[in-house]
Amino acid sequence: MAEEIYQIADDRVEVAVEARTVHADGQLLEQVSPLQFDLLATLASKPDNIFPWAILSQEVLDREDNRSSRASLRERVVRVRDHLGDELGDNHEGAIRARQGVGYYAVSSLTSTLESFDQGDNALRRIAGGRVAIHLDKWVVTRDDQVLDITPTEYRILNLLSKQPDVPQHIAEICKEIWGGR
Repeated sequence: MAEEIYQIADDRVEVAVEARTVHADGQLLEQVSPLQFDLLATLASKPDNIFPWAILSQEVLDREDNRSSRASLRERVVRVRDHLGDELGDNHEGAIRARQGVGYYAVSSLTSTLESFDQGDNALRRIAGGRVAIHLDKWVVTRDDQVLDITPTEYRILNLLSKQPDVPQHIAEICKEIWGGR
């Protein structure tokens, strides 16, 4: 069976899953810890897809999403960026980027932006006459092709309302769905 290899950042970063190795610009990165590898492999498995904090906490750290797990993920992202030579850690630079308030993603291209989305029917829901788009697999909302800076809760509310855009929703039902009736 062939080795599964993920490539990100214009193929400058290569993640070999079975061998558990990472190459950047052809150089083997020997200092990547097992948790850092798991984080990078998870992100590289679906380039340009945002992995929410809760998913990364569960899949990489094997624990619930909370302040402690988010701090641990941030620390590992910083270290992976350092290994890859992405010292800036800026949301707009490097192989691993952040979506504020949502999570992290690995880029397929260093020149890619959050505005360059797949337009597949299963991953996109348009509302407001097509001006607003909810990118379901990326946890991102755009209006007139501009990314909106919204919180995860705002995203969940907008996603819920967009499922039946012409049907009035009672506030109690929205609260129950979003917050579990708290």
